[in-house]
Amino acid sequence: MNDLQTLFKGVVADPPPPSEIPSQAVFARIRKVRRRRAAGGAVLATAAVAAVVAIAGNLNSTNSQPPVLAPPPVVQLPVGAVSIEMVPTVVGKVGKMAVTMRGTVRVPLSGGDYLPTDNSFIDMSTGFTATWGQGEPDGGDGGAISCEGSTKETTGAVTYHLDPHAYPKPGTYTVKFAVKFCGPTGDVTSTKSVQLVIK
Repeated sequence: MNDLQTLFKGVVADPPPPSEIPSQAVFARIRKVRRRRAAGGAVLATAAVAAVVAIAGNLNSTNSQPPVLAPPPVVQLPVGAVSIEMVPTVVGKVGKMAVTMRGTVRVPLSGGDYLPTDNSFIDMSTGFTATWGQGEPDGGDGGAISCEGSTKETTGAVTYHLDPHAYPKPGTYTVKFAVKFCGPTGDVTSTKSVQLVIK
């Protein structure tokens, strides 16, 4: 009976105080774990801020719309100057060229009268020349017309097909086109050139 009471008291009694202070190695491990947790939290916070900044940098308004690119500015040509577009075609060793001209010009006069503006826009030209990079140039003049004294303007466009040109051998040739229209002070020359590859 006495042995049973002694065993029971040993179970319910308070544990004895520690015989020594925990080693510094235990505290060092605890501090290391805390530093790792703090560093991990800082990395996560930095990554979250960077993500927010990156997202915000891609937005240009409160509506979160993508950036809008403005169209290129339209170049306004002076009266008498025309824009020229040249579209080449090659069939064998024969080169062909479609030339599109557009712009605002003064209407030339013939015998003191303005030319009718309901004619083709090419009729407003006082002349053109075309060189194929080989051989004789092509061209034409406007006849008995003049820019002198013209104050009337017209806006138009036309696609003109040059006469085909036969090349004697393969090569890369530069085709040049020049056309004259009336401006405020007389003839205005506009030019354009493209390369033609003959195989």
